[in-house]
Amino acid sequence: MPYNENINWIINRFPEIGKFLDVHSVSGRFALAQAKNGMPILLDQQEQPARALNSKYDPVREAELLVRQQKVFGTNMHVCVIGLGMGYHIDALIGEYPDVTFSIYEPSVEMFRLFCESHSFEDWKQRLIHLEIGTENDRLRTFIQSVFQYALNGEQNVHVFALPSHERLFPEEHQLAVEILRDAIQNQRMYLHSNLRYEKLWAVNSMINFEKNLKTANILQDRKEYFKGKPAVIVAAGPSLSYEYEQLRKIKEDGLAYIFSVGSAISGLVENGIYPDAACTYDPNTYNHQVFSKVIDRGIQSIPLVYGSSVGYKTLDLYPGKQLHMITSEDIVSAYLLRKDGKLDFINDASTITVVTLQLLYRLGCNPIILVGQNLAFLQDQFYAEGIRYENRPETLQDSDKRYAMQVEDVYGNLIETNAGFNQMRKDLERYTLSYQHEIEIINTTKGGARIAGTTFMELSEVIRSKLISKHVVNSDWVDDAYPPYDLDFLQMQHQKMNVARKEAETILGEFTKLLQRLEKAIKYRNEQDAASIMAKMDKAITALIKNSFFTTYLLPMNRVHVELLNKDMTTIRVEPQVLKKAEMVAKRFGAVIDACRKDFKEISPLYDRMDEWVRQYTAVHQG
Repeated sequence: MPYNENINWIINRFPEIGKFLDVHSVSGRFALAQAKNGMPILLDQQEQPARALNSKYDPVREAELLVRQQKVFGTNMHVCVIGLGMGYHIDALIGEYPDVTFSIYEPSVEMFRLFCESHSFEDWKQRLIHLEIGTENDRLRTFIQSVFQYALNGEQNVHVFALPSHERLFPEEHQLAVEILRDAIQNQRMYLHSNLRYEKLWAVNSMINFEKNLKTANILQDRKEYFKGKPAVIVAAGPSLSYEYEQLRKIKEDGLAYIFSVGSAISGLVENGIYPDAACTYDPNTYNHQVFSKVIDRGIQSIPLVYGSSVGYKTLDLYPGKQLHMITSEDIVSAYLLRKDGKLDFINDASTITVVTLQLLYRLGCNPIILVGQNLAFLQDQFYAEGIRYENRPETLQDSDKRYAMQVEDVYGNLIETNAGFNQMRKDLERYTLSYQHEIEIINTTKGGARIAGTTFMELSEVIRSKLISKHVVNSDWVDDAYPPYDLDFLQMQHQKMNVARKEAETILGEFTKLLQRLEKAIKYRNEQDAASIMAKMDKAITALIKNSFFTTYLLPMNRVHVELLNKDMTTIRVEPQVLKKAEMVAKRFGAVIDACRKDFKEISPLYDRMDEWVRQYTAVHQG
């Protein structure tokens, strides 16, 4: 029997599984039996008579038919197998798709032990990437996340292959696995959608806003002393904001905490005569300035704007108040050029400005952080607080909104309705609240809002009474104080390097274009020798381009989707044995990337020339 051999291999390859097996006993529910053809099968002895979980006649044939029904297309695939059973379906999977990689989740420890007694892992060792057993939710969640991350790193698609018998035997574990995987896939789709929508905006905004960054304070590195240990309120535009205007007015008038508005909450606050200590924004869209229409139209100069450095540049041009900046993770331009005190602090981009602002306040040392109007769900058929309207959004829920609604727990423990967008924002927010909860207190005061893990619910009036007991903690000088410039020597050095890299990138792109033209000619005339020689030269050009700072800082971020599509195809391209077919694939995919990069190079050149002048002026002023 291969049991000891299997267990020894598992202990070496998956040591946590070995420890798990040591402390888990078996119940005797499942047992081994033999099919008519002599192959071992599983019995469920909980049923009377005992029920066979495999075909009693030919479990191998049964598994082969099951695999063919899966319709797993292509070679660029990682299979997440839910249910190990006797493993016949995995043997059939390998037989049908010899290059496939897979991971296995088996809920039953007992079933896993029976497999180890009757089968060997020998033929799977090179393809089995992750393995998990047991019914603990945390182990399953970690397993699914690891599987999906592995697939992403290898530019593979994930296919779920659920053993039918396990769907019946372990319905809760099966459903949880499907839900976790669905969330992971949705996150990846949102990531690709964001890249497609914003990849060029992030880069262009970062270039245009660079002058503003040089002329304004970096709130993270220049203003921490004003906020450390002080309470701060993040005011969002959820419908529950309508209940809190008077409480917020008291906080503002008595200076009990710093008030930061996020998104369109600024409209409701201004309409009610409450001017926050700062408004925060990061949206790269060209219409982002419309969120501040009331501030802009009324010429209000007393509300500072804290902006993410890749925000829509029109917002900065039109906003009448003072401005401070925070470098965001999508601003690769500033990341390359700027340092202050030997470093550059930045905030991670996120699905909502609340998450960005929460990171900011945490990094500034604020404590406690209080959430207001953060419903992340529907309240009495409302999306937003009274006085906050969007031209393209009806004031109340529509039938289509209700049709696709889902239920989540609210702050009182009841079920409320939300949508996929709000729910994803909540999950993104919880990544940080759960991470921060042991260091600072995060209080959610949103009446009727979704429960946010890592926060404590408390009504705002009670927060004022029990938490905001110090008077006038707000220091208005935080906006006006002077600030040190960015490191001039570093800026000049990096900019000079970039100027050189820019010329080199232009040359490489030109050479690549010529190679593509020659490759297309070789394909046309079916010349395999020329095609192979040209592709070898293209490999060198690719290596040079990847090492080029201008490409990695400007052109690559503007073409993420093109590059991701190329990366997804690279596995297929590498293993293609026919030279001309490979050449056709190279010409198509690389041609699209290079054409897009050449176009972007031309379009951003005027912006780069303006940045060159700003750097010269900035260094001249501060060195003089």
